[in-house]
Amino acid sequence: MNERRHREIQKYRFTHRICTKERKALSQTSGNSPSTKKKLVMFIGDRGAGVGSCIKGFKRYGGRWKEAIHSEAANVCVTNENLTSKACIFCFRRLTHPRISVTKNGEVFSRKVKGSFYCTNPLCVSVLSKCAAKSRDSLSALAIGIVGLSTILFGVPLPAFKSHKISNIEAEKYIILTSPSRFEEETGSYAVVLELQQHAPTFYAHGQNIQPLYQPFEFYSELKSRILSAKKSIFIAALYIGHTEQELVDTIRLALSRSSTLQVHILIDCLRGTRNSKGQSSATLLLPLIQEYPDRINVALYHTPDLTGILKRALPQRFNETIGLMHLKLYGFDNSIMLSGANLSTDYFTNRQDRYIIFNKQQELTTYYYDLLKLISSCSYQLKPADNSSKYKLVVSDSMFDPVKESKRYKALVHSRLQQFLLEYQNKPHENNQKMDTAILPVIQMGPFCIKQDEKATLELLSIADQQQERWTIHLTSGYFNFTEKYKSVILKTKALFRFLTASPEANGFFNSKGVSRFLPPAYTHIERRFYRQVKRAKREEEISIEEYKRPGWTYHAKGLWVFLGNESTPSVTMIGSPNFGQRSSARDLEAQAILITQNEQLKKALHKEIDLLHQHSEIVSNETFAKVDRKVPYGVRIATAFVKTML
Repeated sequence: MNERRHREIQKYRFTHRICTKERKALSQTSGNSPSTKKKLVMFIGDRGAGVGSCIKGFKRYGGRWKEAIHSEAANVCVTNENLTSKACIFCFRRLTHPRISVTKNGEVFSRKVKGSFYCTNPLCVSVLSKCAAKSRDSLSALAIGIVGLSTILFGVPLPAFKSHKISNIEAEKYIILTSPSRFEEETGSYAVVLELQQHAPTFYAHGQNIQPLYQPFEFYSELKSRILSAKKSIFIAALYIGHTEQELVDTIRLALSRSSTLQVHILIDCLRGTRNSKGQSSATLLLPLIQEYPDRINVALYHTPDLTGILKRALPQRFNETIGLMHLKLYGFDNSIMLSGANLSTDYFTNRQDRYIIFNKQQELTTYYYDLLKLISSCSYQLKPADNSSKYKLVVSDSMFDPVKESKRYKALVHSRLQQFLLEYQNKPHENNQKMDTAILPVIQMGPFCIKQDEKATLELLSIADQQQERWTIHLTSGYFNFTEKYKSVILKTKALFRFLTASPEANGFFNSKGVSRFLPPAYTHIERRFYRQVKRAKREEEISIEEYKRPGWTYHAKGLWVFLGNESTPSVTMIGSPNFGQRSSARDLEAQAILITQNEQLKKALHKEIDLLHQHSEIVSNETFAKVDRKVPYGVRIATAFVKTML
């Protein structure tokens, strides 16, 4: 017994040492020194996987041995030694594990199903044969069938592999090198799509159907036009609707009167939407519509579950909004969706610069955002007329916990629903054909419910940029300069050129405001100056520049990024939506945006025009900028910023 136990312990230690060596080899590190050892790529199929020198009699390493036995194997995936990266054997696209929701001690977790592989390529033979998410045995059976069919058609089991292409490179690079491209090129923008697909579903489109807008008046004009032309559905998500926007409400009323089949869904934030200004609020503005069309319009108000108890009773209006908000900006009409960072009030229609992109004829993408809005709405208060017709009441649906009174149970349930929503869309094949030249990957960030999809995708994009031989150029903008520590750390290390654009103090929406909020522009100046100094300490002034938007009479609220791949003169990638890349976007608010990757030249030129127009009113930041008298930050503001940074 003791001898047997001794062997078990020794075997464990041996396998642990082997796995440690594999991990070091895969990460290209050995201690603090980079390793030049090349990674091995294996084909794992009916011969199994495990620690040891042999797999069913065959040596466990890449090389010519696989070519010799190629016709005998029923392979299901290409992988590296540690199974940390897998590619489909049929189309060489990245494989993922399906995920399921598991409840343990009242908490809902997402767990991988490691016995299954899942291919997301809608053109892959495994997907078309409905074997994409089956067990490895089913995929092996499919592989055997492919071998037989190939023998009948071509006289060989499968095309021979070229060992020099697979033995000494990473599985990830092998996927990129051998994937059948939907786009014109097999690298560049297509490679970005491949890497990001593990984080988000992918929708495909014709670039000609995607239209950026450039000015606030265009946004307002397009918004009213789309509302009036909608036949089946209008859905709107915004932080709030300005209390003076009677014209916008009347436009929705006119659309409802024109089409008897039209359904309207509106989602706003509860704290901001019920804040009174001159006796009016978003809620009171929308109430008459509900009274007129009770069966055709739904208005939901999301309330953060982080504002409860004594904190909710103690914090006054405006201050309570620092705890968390519903920050989505979605404007959907039938089969089209407009993504933006703009809210619905007069300044956003006149002199508050933001971004806006319309996705025309995109039924699947529009349905995704419609389903997302309905999900959040179902977890929110419903706006209803009170017994007194001039007032309203907020009602919780029967299937939902109250976010204020039962916040813990509310968080667990909403997390479960969001996870299920993401899983369903991640595992769902989407329409595509060879003529589509643009990919759209929607991502969300909902910190209160531990959903970090947007952050993971953004960090992945920066990681991809860091791996390029030809440096990428990344333009990043936010009206509020307050990056998370993760973003700052990665940006300072990433081998790319960065050009930041943020609001000058005069272009900050809180400039010259009353009360405590007047200290917000100096607080953002303090954060910006600290980052500027970090850039200088890292000796990256030549690669990272900061500019400020300064335009008399205008404020700045745009956010997002654009990526120029290598030496391209126009951007191939952009991110459009509500996040500011800041602390509260990451942890406190509900956010949504989309990653757009295109090879359509006209769309790329339109995105480049967007950048040029924003930079027409920008000034470069230097030491002299922060030395100006009006840029001096009071000592009290510097101290306070450290405590409230996550709320900015």
